[in-house]
Amino acid sequence: NASVAESEESSQLLSPGSSVIVYVVQKSRKSRKVLVTLKRRSVLGTPFDQVVADGQTPYSGRVVAELTSGWLVDFGCETPGILPSALWQRALSEGDSDMEAEARALPTVGDSLVVYVLSKSRG
Repeated sequence: NASVAESEESSQLLSPGSSVIVYVVQKSRKSRKVLVTLKRRSVLGTPFDQVVADGQTPYSGRVVAELTSGWLVDFGCETPGILPSALWQRALSEGDSDMEAEARALPTVGDSLVVYVLSKSRG
């Protein structure tokens, strides 16, 4: 058995050939990959076109996955955002006054964050 997904309440173990219900989080026509989750959203995400990418509008989010280049953040949009590790490191090196001391540690899956959208791209 392999641990496939962890929720705040418990982890679920699956074995090869198990049947599960999944929910599509994101799909990429370019890479032909689909990101899925075992947990259904309690509310529909904000449509992509309604997300404000001004770097000023705050969105509450939760880290849902660690990537090689950063973190995948669910911030209530119909598609998750990517928080590049380079931006995190730059904020630390510039001594961003908005970052509290306890928030300076690298994010981990499940952490809550306030994020600001800098740009949008349909992939």
